[in-house]
Amino acid sequence: YESMMGISNSEEKNELLNEIKLVVISEFVQVCAVQSFELCVKDLSHSYFTLAELKPILMERPQLCQLFAQNLSDQISRRLLQSSVPTATLLYSYLQVFKALTFLDASSKTLKQTVLSKLVGTLRDRLDMTKIFLYALFNLSAYDIALIDDAELMLDFDTLAKIHHELGSRLDFE
Repeated sequence: YESMMGISNSEEKNELLNEIKLVVISEFVQVCAVQSFELCVKDLSHSYFTLAELKPILMERPQLCQLFAQNLSDQISRRLLQSSVPTATLLYSYLQVFKALTFLDASSKTLKQTVLSKLVGTLRDRLDMTKIFLYALFNLSAYDIALIDDAELMLDFDTLAKIHHELGSRLDFE
């Protein structure tokens, strides 16, 4: 390929290899950005290796980090920030995304602010947020909740259990 490309010295060869590497890295980040919701929300526990590969790239290349963050933010807006999405689902998704972003770049506020700002605002606006959080934190059963709250809440106890687990665990992948 060197003769075909007219490469005559090692400097030109290194430059070409660096360009190829940049194209491959950019394509990998673009694919991950498209799949960011699945990686960071839906299937976080199975995404560790992909996120581990992505981490140094995002830390070294702010423009690719911004691309990933914007894609994730857009997907969260489209898929979660709807009035029909239960508060428990929003809270669990927030915990998953926070965990993923902390893994990707614990020191960056920009990544978290870009992705989490709308989700946090939506959670703040939910009237049942505090109740859902406390029910999950204390792992209350339907019977316990009925004793303290006479409101007819539609609760997903599987999601509450997942929230309880996330609140009790450290920011490690299981």
